[in-house]
Amino acid sequence: MVSTPASARSPGDAPPAASTRPVKPAATGSANAADPVRPKAARKPATPKRPKAGKRGDLVAVSWRKPAENGSKITGYVVTPFRNGKAQAPSRFDASQTSRAVKISPTSGKWTFTVAAVNDAGTGPASPHSKAAVPMALPTAPAIVAVTAGTTTALLSWIRPSDDGGSPVTQFVITPYINGAAQAAQVVPPVTTATVTGLTPAVTYTFTVAARTALGTGPESARSAPVTTAISPSVSYIGPEGTVNAAYMGNVTVANGVPPYTWSVAPSPISGDLPPGLALNPLSPAVTGVPTTVGQYPVVFRVVDADGREGSVLTVITINARPQIVVPNLALGEVGAAYSQRLTVLGGTPPFTWSVAAGSLPPSVTLNTVNGFIAGTPTTAGTYGADIRVTDAFGVTDVLQIRIVVQARSVVALSVDDASVNFGDEIGFTVDIGPGEAQGSVSLFSSAGTRTLLGTFPVTRNRATFTSRAPDFGTNQFEVRYDSTNTNAVVFSNTVNVQATGVAGQALITQFRQSGVGGPLDQYVSIYNNSPIPMPVSGIRIEAADGTIVTIPPTRLPLPVGQAFLVAAADYSLGAVAEPDLPLAADPVEGDCTVVVGPVCSLGAVGGLRVRFPDTDTPGTGTIADAAGSTPGFYRGSPLPAFTHTPTVRNIFGRLREAGRPLDTGNTRADFRFLTTTGGIQGGIPSAIGTGNPRNADGPRIVNTLLQTTLLDSGVSASAAPNREYVAPTPTSRGQLIIRRTLTNRASTPASQIKLRISSLSELNGPPPPAGTSPRPPYADLQWRNPATLTSTFTLSDGRTVTVNNLRMDPPSEDPPGGGFYSEATLPLPLGGLPPGGTLNFSLTFSVESAGSFWGAWDVLALGIDPPAVATAATKRTNRAQVNGDAGVVPRELAQPRPDQARAHRQRHESN
Repeated sequence: MVSTPASARSPGDAPPAASTRPVKPAATGSANAADPVRPKAARKPATPKRPKAGKRGDLVAVSWRKPAENGSKITGYVVTPFRNGKAQAPSRFDASQTSRAVKISPTSGKWTFTVAAVNDAGTGPASPHSKAAVPMALPTAPAIVAVTAGTTTALLSWIRPSDDGGSPVTQFVITPYINGAAQAAQVVPPVTTATVTGLTPAVTYTFTVAARTALGTGPESARSAPVTTAISPSVSYIGPEGTVNAAYMGNVTVANGVPPYTWSVAPSPISGDLPPGLALNPLSPAVTGVPTTVGQYPVVFRVVDADGREGSVLTVITINARPQIVVPNLALGEVGAAYSQRLTVLGGTPPFTWSVAAGSLPPSVTLNTVNGFIAGTPTTAGTYGADIRVTDAFGVTDVLQIRIVVQARSVVALSVDDASVNFGDEIGFTVDIGPGEAQGSVSLFSSAGTRTLLGTFPVTRNRATFTSRAPDFGTNQFEVRYDSTNTNAVVFSNTVNVQATGVAGQALITQFRQSGVGGPLDQYVSIYNNSPIPMPVSGIRIEAADGTIVTIPPTRLPLPVGQAFLVAAADYSLGAVAEPDLPLAADPVEGDCTVVVGPVCSLGAVGGLRVRFPDTDTPGTGTIADAAGSTPGFYRGSPLPAFTHTPTVRNIFGRLREAGRPLDTGNTRADFRFLTTTGGIQGGIPSAIGTGNPRNADGPRIVNTLLQTTLLDSGVSASAAPNREYVAPTPTSRGQLIIRRTLTNRASTPASQIKLRISSLSELNGPPPPAGTSPRPPYADLQWRNPATLTSTFTLSDGRTVTVNNLRMDPPSEDPPGGGFYSEATLPLPLGGLPPGGTLNFSLTFSVESAGSFWGAWDVLALGIDPPAVATAATKRTNRAQVNGDAGVVPRELAQPRPDQARAHRQRHESN
């Protein structure tokens, strides 16, 4: 009795081989693939490139480039030294700089370094090792080229050191001097112009600048010219960018100082004369002329007042080329579609003015005179030519002729391959778009009632072909929206209707009862979606043999694949196990049921239930999906046994399960078992021990492919302790069977709740052996029991000591007598759930009422993780892989064994 990813199996069992039934992959772009786009989770930063390293004494400057952040801002770096290849203690730094000093000791040896970036997702991979650190020097001195004083500030400009010593400059240190005495230094980022603050008015200052790297601070520059705050000339330049061959004017402005002033252009290592064609009047502040050469010209303007005090400022004068209109391929226009095209200009001096010099734009399309944006909604097809003029700030112009083509409004025609299909079948759609050029995509909508997006597909050569499925029973109305990428058109198609007919077995009754310990209205029925896609439950009719009818109201959402919809009457007694999706006691006023007896809705008194799809326009004539009962018309194949009197114990009719899925052979009597919490003859019918554990649409999902159970001790056989302990029964005492396993979360998210549900067990009047097995009679009679202790400790064959959780049955199972089919146990989980890759050890304890071959299986149910793929139901088009978010190809673990594997598979299900 061993659990595989699909369900528990016999000792030594291995997962069965995949089904040989071919599975056709879904067509690219299938509508069912149109799941909501989820934001990508942040990842650890990328690997930095190889860093550089240089040393000076016992300090090493390590510098690197910032790597890709991968969705989360880098918050720091880890720098790891290696001496002769052996890692030393790492240093951690914030992310403000990418050059850091690391202290080494001893200084001898070959030192290399790696760098790793850190963000909220963790520490990324380390970079390759740097080359061995080589000796480095401090940077040389900068050179001050301009200084001008304000009232309490001074503006300095300088040039960078000619040699940074091999390590990037990270800061500059500015030191003010008063009468040769150094004042408090100010540190600025690695810029070349900065303002010194906090100076005293009417005091004469000189300044020096020194460059700082990770290895230290280099020598100071030569001192600047002296300036006196609030007294020396305060110089600035006000001038625009210029255009070649256009008249230019700028002004050097002066505050403070004593006139008259003398203006000049001071030569420096980074500046020269004014741009060719411009000149400075030495007796006035004007810079005038007609520039002749494009470029950027650093210029230092120097002003000396009547008392010989001076000030200077560094500025950059930009001379642009003549303006030239640049137009990419002009967009194609379409009648009724928003048109937009931005024109750009190279050269020239802003601001620019745009105009139509000749010709005309398409009707209702205009040119924005400020930004050159052509926009509007064309009303008439045709070809339109216009001369567009741009004029810059100096009146220099450029004219370009453009041509805009506007095509006729697109017509979108939608057609289908088949207007009548089985629910769940794929439908072929074709979209033709014309008469003009069509590029872009079409979005398919189901437009009956609320418009629902089913998928988006590309348009190729004016056509789109794709497949989708009808989301509703009966008449489905479809339309597409064409979104053009070449004309911005948004156009809807005609609508087409497709009739979707339900297929028997696509909805299955998995559990039901029409009377319980709470009385005649202690009733419920669980309807399982056995189709390949989410099933609309609105309008589905639940009919009882006595004429009672319950119609699920239109407010209910579609039922996911592999989930059940739970309908319960007034005195439903299992609310603690599963809340009903449709509580009938509160709903008579909604008109969703035909009341036969009493003032409230019921599920009928006796005889069974059936489910009818709303796939026809005539009420009461829809396809019968499933039936389970003893009255003709309310069963398939053979009927269930009829009660001679109403049972007085907890009871249900429950559908058997194989490999995690409801059994559907088309024979009601073979598919169902009558279960009670006491067993024996109840209501005149032999019962197996089991419990009513219904599922609702929010209940745990069977996730055998994601939560896997394996042997507790893989070093010994499945039949050896501690994996299995067996005590045979005697004529005077029961035997005992204990199965111990390890459950592993193979999902990518934590499981917030995990349950085990018995799906097959050799017991009196219970389920038959699982398909593909052939245990030899006599068959053992097993009953699930609560263990004496909650945990046990074992030493495994590899020496590890582990704790095993001995699982106890969840209510409504009763001990004694025990549990069987549908009985459940909840696994104790750590705080926050069972994480990805997490494991949990558990055991199941059974009493052996009689000796013989035995079998058993359980399903793993969970909340908090994605559901697994679910096998498809039989439809008109078979063997097609499902691509909806709730369905997929038949998992290997759920497939039945091939005929040539049957013998080995059967042997694995047998035991003493």
